[in-house]
Amino acid sequence: EDWLGDADTRDPGVPHGPHDPVLLLYTSGTTGTPKGVMLTHESHGYSGEVAKAWDFNPARVNLVAMPLFHIGGLGYGMMGMSQGGHTVLIQQPDPALVMDLIERCHVTHALFVPTVIQALVEHAEQHPASLSSFRRMVYGAAPIGEELLRRAMSVFQCAFTHAYGLTESSGTVVTLQPEDHDPDGPLKSRLRSCGK
Repeated sequence: EDWLGDADTRDPGVPHGPHDPVLLLYTSGTTGTPKGVMLTHESHGYSGEVAKAWDFNPARVNLVAMPLFHIGGLGYGMMGMSQGGHTVLIQQPDPALVMDLIERCHVTHALFVPTVIQALVEHAEQHPASLSSFRRMVYGAAPIGEELLRRAMSVFQCAFTHAYGLTESSGTVVTLQPEDHDPDGPLKSRLRSCGK
């Protein structure tokens, strides 16, 4: 409290350029020890392009239930803000809380891993909620099984998007868009792809 009380409330106005670091995040360490990655203003600005491809705009409400120490959570959370939208943060993806927030806060977008989607579907099938505001479910870290996708599409009645990215790229670099999420279509093998 003393440290905060002594701090100047004015923005220090530190000059920065596109190649200056804005974030230091650590990789997940899938091929070894996690490594620190300095992300620049310019590289992180790319997330705004992904946000547009995922239909973010100032009217969207983004639910972030992923860890903010990871590019998946922090990068995704900043997508909604980059377009002027509202962001709802929660610490854990508790199914009852997620469903309540979608209904109460009129959430339009969210990112989860398929195991969390499974828990959400099971909860929603037992405890129906009003999900009319929900427009897009983004998932990552793994492909989604066809049966789970069918159930999730039935419950959420929204567009599904797969995301693949890495810390070094400031997040998503490959995405499987909603038009490629037809588990019964002639190109259903695309569900095993990360997309374009």
